[in-house]
Amino acid sequence: MKQKPIRSPKHLAFVRSKPCMIVNDERENCNRQARAHHLTFLKGERGMSQKVGDNWTVPICDGHHYDLHYIGEKFFWGVNGFTLDKITNYAIELWNESNIQK
Repeated sequence: MKQKPIRSPKHLAFVRSKPCMIVNDERENCNRQARAHHLTFLKGERGMSQKVGDNWTVPICDGHHYDLHYIGEKFFWGVNGFTLDKITNYAIELWNESNIQK
């Protein structure tokens, strides 16, 4: 039996409190207000048209979020210097850091 995805408004608020994780030309965070982006490349975790749990989110600003969906998630992460493992591990770090689930 499949587990229901984790839904946590408090964790999403915690992720949104972090800076956008994409860097600008000066190699610093873009410092724009982030939204909690659900990692769509983890769709194997859920069925068709079902969002992964809130524990699989990372902070991305609106501009970068638009770019991500425009060019495709896997390509977007690659051109910004991230591996899918690094992104997944960051989502796990944020989930553990938020202490919401405990």
